[in-house]
Amino acid sequence: MVYVRMTSYSTRITCHSATLIDNIFVNQFFDRSRSGLFFTDISDHLPIFSIHFDTSISASNESVFVRDVNQVNTTKFLSHLERIDWSQYATFDDPNNAYNSFFKQYSTAYDSCFPLKKTKVSNYRLRKPWLSKGLLKSIRTKNKLYRQYLTNQSLHYEIRYKNYKNKLNHSLRIAKRIYYEKKIDASKSNAKATFFFSHIFRISSPYGREHFYFSILCVNLILSRFLTY
Repeated sequence: MVYVRMTSYSTRITCHSATLIDNIFVNQFFDRSRSGLFFTDISDHLPIFSIHFDTSISASNESVFVRDVNQVNTTKFLSHLERIDWSQYATFDDPNNAYNSFFKQYSTAYDSCFPLKKTKVSNYRLRKPWLSKGLLKSIRTKNKLYRQYLTNQSLHYEIRYKNYKNKLNHSLRIAKRIYYEKKIDASKSNAKATFFFSHIFRISSPYGREHFYFSILCVNLILSRFLTY
């Protein structure tokens, strides 16, 4: 089985070096395949992507086929793997034959336990509802400045990017606070919802993300016991 590398761009760029660390390998290449980088500062490595256009599949805006992944099928899949005698691969002399046999057996089990199901395409919903169109535009501008900084590696572009980023982060924090303040105000008549949103609002707790999730869990448990008393 032959694999083709889809990426050829440096994914970690600093003022001293540019290295290709992250890769995407595929075993089936289409003529209209495209790959590239996302210039965003969510990590010190640039995220990579690969898009494949298969002309043998008819495009549809109404439905797509996805794997039916759920707890029942996952348990079934794990049980199936446990019943396979994996020691048989120790007898192979050729590692390529061993891998091809393993891949075929594993893929057969996966396809059997996670069958394809037809589902309707739903519209994308923003996971952070406090992001306005203006803030989204500002995020795109920040990413463009970040790209300029990585491409030119000059002090001018670095200062320009970091100043814009700091101002944007400040605006994002304010927008998030206002969003949850409105949620809390709108749920004054619901004690459970009020406590829930007030603790989400404390996500910037100095004790870290773990403390935030633990607070949410404890508050929900206490409120559930209190409201059923």
